[in-house]
Amino acid sequence: MSGVYNGLTAKLSAIVPTHIHTWCYAHVLNLVLSDAAQVLPSTISFFGLLQEAQVFLNESLKRQQKYKEENPAFKLGAIGATRWRSRSDACVKIFGRIDNWVLEQSQPPKYVFYELAVALHSMSLSNEFNAKVRAEASGILGKFLNFETIVIAMTFLQIFKITTPLSDYLQTKNLDYAQAWRLVESAVIRLIAIRDKFDETLTAAKTFILKFKEKVDASNEQDTLNNMTIENDFKKKRLKKVNKMPGEICDDERIESPESSFRVNVFNCIVDTVIQTMKNRFVKQKSLYLDLALFDPKRFPQTIEKLPENAFDKICELVASLDKDKLREEMASFINVWPTISRKTIEQDYTTDVFENPDTYGGDYDNDDTEFLECNVKNKCNTCIKCAFDVIVEYNMYSLQYTELYKVYKYLLTIPLTQVTCERVFSKLKLLKTRLRATMSNETLEAFILMHTERDNIEWHRI
Repeated sequence: MSGVYNGLTAKLSAIVPTHIHTWCYAHVLNLVLSDAAQVLPSTISFFGLLQEAQVFLNESLKRQQKYKEENPAFKLGAIGATRWRSRSDACVKIFGRIDNWVLEQSQPPKYVFYELAVALHSMSLSNEFNAKVRAEASGILGKFLNFETIVIAMTFLQIFKITTPLSDYLQTKNLDYAQAWRLVESAVIRLIAIRDKFDETLTAAKTFILKFKEKVDASNEQDTLNNMTIENDFKKKRLKKVNKMPGEICDDERIESPESSFRVNVFNCIVDTVIQTMKNRFVKQKSLYLDLALFDPKRFPQTIEKLPENAFDKICELVASLDKDKLREEMASFINVWPTISRKTIEQDYTTDVFENPDTYGGDYDNDDTEFLECNVKNKCNTCIKCAFDVIVEYNMYSLQYTELYKVYKYLLTIPLTQVTCERVFSKLKLLKTRLRATMSNETLEAFILMHTERDNIEWHRI
């Protein structure tokens, strides 16, 4: 897709030099987390363990029943390549949230680590299961009780605390370009701060282990659970002796502490990968998105006084036919008249004498009583880019008054910040086109898809 010579971007740019290949921000963030999940063998093993536990329980109704005896309310989450929250949800369900172990909580946290461990321990000892199942349960349990696994979980919980809200915002409708970029920058700054919080992550892991031991001690099956021991520190590994070459004088300074070794080789590597990948993947279209954000009516109150000096540099570079000076004039004029042309009604025209009371003319940006409607076919919100374009077209302002502005709005409406809506159409198709509906005609299938994707614009009472 992004190859310099044979990628889709390169081929389209050869035909249209001003072509812009914008990546979906939600997809990009998912790729960042995918890179972090595969950066080290230990991180691959960690998420493989979460998936392995979910598959192991779901393979058999008997195993599911054994798990439900301990925890009937929460199911384990599967990790999928197309579900962007799957890694976060699977990790949070088992280990809880990072604030549960860093901050003092008035209510007990919701997580299933203890119940999962007890269920696996029971399966490994029960004669109801064959030797293979018992061995698999014992192996999965041993991996969960490993101290390094718990510290890696706390590390990713720190990361997910920042990236998951950002991912949710990037999947919403009517995104604000500038706000999306600000949230990305804020996430990078917060991730950089995490790099110095290894001690906090280690404390969270030890608090997690302490709570687990308290639950084991308070259990009615304490005698049975005594064999289920959880590690509370890193294992000391024997350092490999490196032979000196003849004439070699200097010695390599090797990290002897297992804690320091984990911090350098695992924790810092995970956090640095997330930070560097976000910087590399999100930085390409910053100037373009900041330019396009100025055309959003929600941003008009901030730019009514003065536009930035370097505003529209990038958009004028891409659209060669634009006159930058004229565009700035049209934009300043449009911002000033927008409250009037977007909100004033015929009734106000009849009841207001503008020349005697100039202060009553139109509207202003300080009116807090403005009702923000959901923008659809019947209602116009007058706060989105589409509504601004509709006003220019509906009142024929594009012919002479706002010619340059009209070009920019047409260009802007074709550049998406996210393709989540398109992805959801395919998800709806997967739900509709099942094996039981394999003989559905294309016309019927198209009607069902439109009903599902455009349900907000359908007058259901008339159907």
